[in-house]
Amino acid sequence: MTIVTSVKVRDGLVLGTDSMTTLSNPVGFVKSYANARKLFQLNDLPVGVMTHGLGNIGSRSIEGTVLEYCKQIGTNTAIADLAEGLYQYVRPLYDAQYPNPDPQQHGLGFVIAGYSPSETMADEFEFVLPLDTGTRRINPHDDVGASWRGIAVAVTAIVKGMNPAIRQELITSKNIPAADVDALSNQHGMVVVLDGMPVQDAVEFATYILDTTIGWAKFQVGVASCARPLQMAVVRPNTGWEWLAQPRLYVPYTEETP
Repeated sequence: MTIVTSVKVRDGLVLGTDSMTTLSNPVGFVKSYANARKLFQLNDLPVGVMTHGLGNIGSRSIEGTVLEYCKQIGTNTAIADLAEGLYQYVRPLYDAQYPNPDPQQHGLGFVIAGYSPSETMADEFEFVLPLDTGTRRINPHDDVGASWRGIAVAVTAIVKGMNPAIRQELITSKNIPAADVDALSNQHGMVVVLDGMPVQDAVEFATYILDTTIGWAKFQVGVASCARPLQMAVVRPNTGWEWLAQPRLYVPYTEETP
């Protein structure tokens, strides 16, 4: 599993993920590794892709799949078109591997975010397989916002003011209207002012979202579903893509170990 987040402010966009991947078979959990790559820059564009859910499509890694898609990117680099292109590339691969997928076992999500040419506000799109039949916009083009996908329980409970499982229970089992539940939740959530937030503070808020989830996953009963190291980048309309924490290969237990 995974935690991925994007924090969009007026002057930039912060993208971040953890690095944990878990492997399983029909019997259950097999192994976990804490060095999976989940954040990718599309060629040299001011655009990133984050992935959550499955770490592979059959024998194909998500990293390899995204890199293959990069070879097909043409000159039309609007975010909406890049997102739709990735969906059209991944969907047949996914359907061939999982003809009868279980959304709980075979869920695979992508977030595509960055700057279209000549734009000064970022755009964010996503799709989650097998449920989505196309891409969806995350935040309106002119709005700021923070979002997270994957293991969302801890952050949602803190920022939104209610555990999402409790929200669903109140709506479905207690027959309380969703609008009333959300109004109550909003009274007890965090008040985060993103409009006017400097980029560095957006970086720190994204880090908070990731580390809060990682801490919850570490101490929650069961196999840890998220872990450091973090993978983070900031994208700005004037300077483009900048890695803040980039996964790299190294020889462990040496002075060069990061």
